[in-house]
Amino acid sequence: MMPTSSRSRHEHRPWMLREDMFSASSAFAEFMGTLLLQLFAGSTSQPMRIAAVFAALMATFARHSGGHLNPAISLAAALSGHMAWASAGFYMLAQVLGAVAGAALQVLLTPGLSFGTTYDPSCHAPAQGLGGTPLFVWETLATFVFVYIAYPALFARPSYGSLGPLYVGLALFGVLSTGGAYTGFSPLNPALTFAGSLVFNCVWRHMWMYLLAQATGGGLAALLACGVYGLGPMYLSEAERAHYVALHGAPETGLSGGATGMLSGQQQAGAPVGEQGMPGSF
Repeated sequence: MMPTSSRSRHEHRPWMLREDMFSASSAFAEFMGTLLLQLFAGSTSQPMRIAAVFAALMATFARHSGGHLNPAISLAAALSGHMAWASAGFYMLAQVLGAVAGAALQVLLTPGLSFGTTYDPSCHAPAQGLGGTPLFVWETLATFVFVYIAYPALFARPSYGSLGPLYVGLALFGVLSTGGAYTGFSPLNPALTFAGSLVFNCVWRHMWMYLLAQATGGGLAALLACGVYGLGPMYLSEAERAHYVALHGAPETGLSGGATGMLSGQQQAGAPVGEQGMPGSF
């Protein structure tokens, strides 16, 4: 029996081993999910409401795309080896376009709102007196914590099982209700940050700082997750991939991320004793 590689110490979903599992339908799911996220979460600055909307949409779209709904999460997926870079690029593009479409719908559906008019819930600026470096650090740390907690819900075992979206929502609520006071309650989502700046003409000089910090936080979360959980299957050798598929079966669905566990809450059939996830994991 082939020994387990030291580069990959945790279980991965076999359907993440194939780049051709990406489909237009999964990208469209990310588009629609992020559109709804912008439409509803982008209409409030309350951390609990933002987190609740994200958790609900993540659970809803997990079956179709994994429920990333955030370019920082898709970036972490590619960096850690859980997603091909081309697929991650399509996801991020779909998320940005969805957020812009959601912001446009806000204009059309909100009385008195027009394109180019500042709309506070979708525009973010640092607390008064907070300089560029503190803003960058706060936004980076908040995004890092959020993406790192979301990582096992989407990619690694043992995981949160069907409670994954709830844990991710709680993580988002926690960082927004604390660090949000310094960052203007930014949703830690590059797609929403860009859409708000584009449609509502927010202060662009702050937008670039937010985007850079969010990308940095997502990248650092992926780096730490690789050290804790191991590299993702995109970094495995052909022999290691074949060994994993022999143990766990070939891909049967086009799901991405941790959708299988969030939906079933069951151990993966066919995994040898000692390699299955915790009860309720995916």
